[in-house]
Amino acid sequence: LQMQDSGIPATTRVWNTLLKALTKADDLVRGNMDPRSRELAAESMFRRMVNDHIQPDRGTFQALHPILGLRRVRQIFKDAGIEPTSLQHGSRASSASSVQKLRQL
Repeated sequence: LQMQDSGIPATTRVWNTLLKALTKADDLVRGNMDPRSRELAAESMFRRMVNDHIQPDRGTFQALHPILGLRRVRQIFKDAGIEPTSLQHGSRASSASSVQKLRQL
């Protein structure tokens, strides 16, 4: 990401902000964004986040929910080896097993 090239650290909070911005961007253009494109972008951002060893937290789950829906968010977390019930706000711990599982997708 360009932010990392500029020296801005990619934290869970930064990723969650980007995901929330994706939701707001669709609101700003009054639904003109193709829903499937938005879903693909959100999933891609989530995978990039995990691949960059940034641990998703409850805020990540909440940011993805309006874009992907509850069932899909639970599934991508599960695919990454993350139990949504174990999520905390502001978790910065890295999960090697989560990253490894997601890379196999």
